[in-house]
Amino acid sequence: MYFMWRMSLKILLDFFIFGLCILMFVRLWDDTADSPPDRFQCRNFNASDFKISKGLKNDRIAIVIAVLNQEDYNKYTQAVNSVKCYAQLLGYHLELINMTDNPRVEKYCNHSDIFFKRHCATADFMEQNKERFDYILFLDADIGVINPCHLIQDYIDDDKKVELTFYDRYYNDEITAGSYLAR
Repeated sequence: MYFMWRMSLKILLDFFIFGLCILMFVRLWDDTADSPPDRFQCRNFNASDFKISKGLKNDRIAIVIAVLNQEDYNKYTQAVNSVKCYAQLLGYHLELINMTDNPRVEKYCNHSDIFFKRHCATADFMEQNKERFDYILFLDADIGVINPCHLIQDYIDDDKKVELTFYDRYYNDEITAGSYLAR
């Protein structure tokens, strides 16, 4: 009974978040469609932010989502689609890593634990693309964008010695590996 209640709550929450994402994107596009490029409705955006912010070009940042297989993307369609839309809007590269159908992951990341395997796959992607990207934002597949008016660059530490940025969970003192920013 608890499982059914929890699944129903999760489905309702997914639809609510997806609806908010759609409303935010529609609002952003409607407000900017007929406006000159220097009058975007995101208060913290300038027209140039759609290409570069804090001296870092948006196309030098990749968003990476790694899942075990294609069916996992289907489970998280709403969240993944919101990230796709955000990446497309701002010019970030989005890399979806299917760890089952990726020969490099099978060869170099033979971990039995999915959590280690996805971070290994991300590290391999970073190594293969170190000339192309300065930063990657790793996201769990169930993380969606609810406010596209924030740039990834806003979360990059100004101290160049910082190579990994994690976040604290708001409900306990854990540091999570569900998303992180890596240089």
